[in-house]
Amino acid sequence: MLENADLQNFDRSDSLADMHLPDGFIRYLAAKKSVDDQSLNQYVWRSLREALQHAACPEPVQVIELGAGIGTMFDRVREWDLAPSFHYTMVELNPCCLAAFRSRNEPNEGGTPKTITGRRAEDFARSDRDEARTVEAVCADLYDVIDDPRHRGRYDLIIAHAVMDLLNLEEALRGFVTIAKPGALFYLSLIYDGHTELLPAGDPEFERALFDRYHTSMDRRESRGKPSGGSRAGRAMFAHLAALKLPILAAGSSDWIVFPRAGRYEAQEAFFLDRIIDTIDSQLQRDSAIDPRRLAEWARWRHAQVQDGELILIARNMDFLVSRPGL
Repeated sequence: MLENADLQNFDRSDSLADMHLPDGFIRYLAAKKSVDDQSLNQYVWRSLREALQHAACPEPVQVIELGAGIGTMFDRVREWDLAPSFHYTMVELNPCCLAAFRSRNEPNEGGTPKTITGRRAEDFARSDRDEARTVEAVCADLYDVIDDPRHRGRYDLIIAHAVMDLLNLEEALRGFVTIAKPGALFYLSLIYDGHTELLPAGDPEFERALFDRYHTSMDRRESRGKPSGGSRAGRAMFAHLAALKLPILAAGSSDWIVFPRAGRYEAQEAFFLDRIIDTIDSQLQRDSAIDPRRLAEWARWRHAQVQDGELILIARNMDFLVSRPGL
């Protein structure tokens, strides 16, 4: 939910690639990894892994992730052993995100090189020691990649993680079809689906109004002049996939549930929650329907709950595994 809101503020600009993402946003994307790790639907993930095992994909499996951020999904694909051999193309528009990914792939303490710098500063390739798993990062708009004929019919697996509600669903899915091989798989994960709740409840009526207005701001967002997936993109996926005759192999919930354990948050979850609050606050400060005084009080109170180890977040998301029918 948060990355969608933050990117809403960035991706309306044609000069996004030249903008500097705040260090806090990069840190947020890193903090979110542990939350996503716990939230991703394991039934859908196992179905993906099994489908890849049974697919007649020549090795290495050709994988592309569109809107890859700082590369946490690539880390997950590698750490969770999705496939024994793959070439992973990571597409991300903002070079600051790719720089953050690159910084985690510098030579290790023993001096073993993990990164091979490409001809351009924003492009690089990296190989694991067995050279069976390679990654290249491409600084580009995902739509430019989809429209590039060099990518047509090239990929065995397309990944879109936490980005589908930023895109026009029909346009994006049609684009995915063009770059996919017949029989390819689409892994579409962490798609927001219209419900966020913070506990313990304070003023339920006011907070319900906050989230209603926040969802309205998501529903007004556009992607290349067309409506984006919006606040209920998860459930909307069913109709869009059916219209394009793309079979759903697996689907399930991937809700964020963040809560303190013995009064403490794990990993960087406190920072993650503070950024959630800040994003809602920042977005709604521009909404004349919301009382600014009450909004400021709400933000202070929720931040205090994070500091005291009391706040609980629940947000509804959905994951899908989809196939492109063979010829």
